[in-house]
Amino acid sequence: MLRPGVLSTDKTTRATIVVPIGKLDHAAGLRRWSEEQVMMRMARLLVRRSELYVRWASILGMLAALILNGTGASQTPATLSSFHVVDVKSRSDVRPPVITAVLYDITRDILITAGDDHLIRVFKQPGDQQLVTLKGSGWIYGLAIDPTGKYLAAVDDRGSLTIWEWEKARRLYERSLSSAAIRTVAFHPTGQWLAAAGFEPRVFVVETLTGRSLAELIAERDTRQVVFSADGSLLAAAGGTGKVLLWDGRKLQKLAEIPASLRRLHAVAFSPDMSLLATGGEDSTVNLWRLDSQPIGLAGQFKLTQGSVTSLVFCENGQLIAAGTTRNTIHLWDLVTTRELAQLQGHTGTISCLAWTPERSLLSSGSFDTTVRFWRLPPGTTVSERLPAAQADILRQ
Repeated sequence: MLRPGVLSTDKTTRATIVVPIGKLDHAAGLRRWSEEQVMMRMARLLVRRSELYVRWASILGMLAALILNGTGASQTPATLSSFHVVDVKSRSDVRPPVITAVLYDITRDILITAGDDHLIRVFKQPGDQQLVTLKGSGWIYGLAIDPTGKYLAAVDDRGSLTIWEWEKARRLYERSLSSAAIRTVAFHPTGQWLAAAGFEPRVFVVETLTGRSLAELIAERDTRQVVFSADGSLLAAAGGTGKVLLWDGRKLQKLAEIPASLRRLHAVAFSPDMSLLATGGEDSTVNLWRLDSQPIGLAGQFKLTQGSVTSLVFCENGQLIAAGTTRNTIHLWDLVTTRELAQLQGHTGTISCLAWTPERSLLSSGSFDTTVRFWRLPPGTTVSERLPAAQADILRQ
């Protein structure tokens, strides 16, 4: 009597009968295999089982590597604190100002802040000594300093552009560019001209020393930021429509239009080598666009869990990118590993502006909380050496 699932050998014919488990179908009969056939089939089954083991081991190994090494999604970023704080409200005669523009000029070793109290304050780094106070005509949204460090440009909610010789506290000129607010200004790397834009659908290009209009570029309404590339070959503008417009920075001819987002953009930045353009705004996303490909394509993306991106800056020779947010936090990502390295916390208001000083590996941030904070990663370390949270403390110089 054959029992299901039992191998039985007929010694006369040296054949092996395999009886299937379950109810037998006597009409179909039983299949007879030789010992050699049985051994070959068993070997195949063992090989298939081994292959499955190897495949599952590979999958488990990949999962273990992700857990141990970390990714941008699974690795918990370090929480960092600033090493120095400049509180502007203690220097305000009337009320604490909202800081909407901040600059750090390495050539003069000065910190420049401005905001809704119409005042520009120039401090000797690290901000303990106020050198100059310049009085503007409106809420100052944007600041820029020319490559020589001599001339300071400011734009405001009244649509005005003002150029200062800040060391002499002398206003070179003030010019009305628009009946609407001008929110952003940037010097060309030569310092000979600058670009400014705001709520009007135009980018105003102006000669620095005279204020003479050189061009008015057709742009999108509600431009939040204009920026030149490091060599001045490109000019970018981004704002309310979610598009980025690119022009030749010298000939001022339109080159491209990037549909970066369906929502308003607040920030745009070129990488130091000009291979990437970063954008961020109200869709809680930092997008990286590859400029050295045609057509321009998306090279990477970092997503916030909450809040909007208000400001962007590349750090550490373009290896890192920092994003200020409406959630009072600065997020720091590694472009090589795509990991979020750290969240810089300490501000109690929206991060309005960021500035990176490569000569000192110094990140400065301005906020609606009336403070400017300074952040530093350990000097002389590589990106990979900064990954452990224990090594990512902010050090005071």
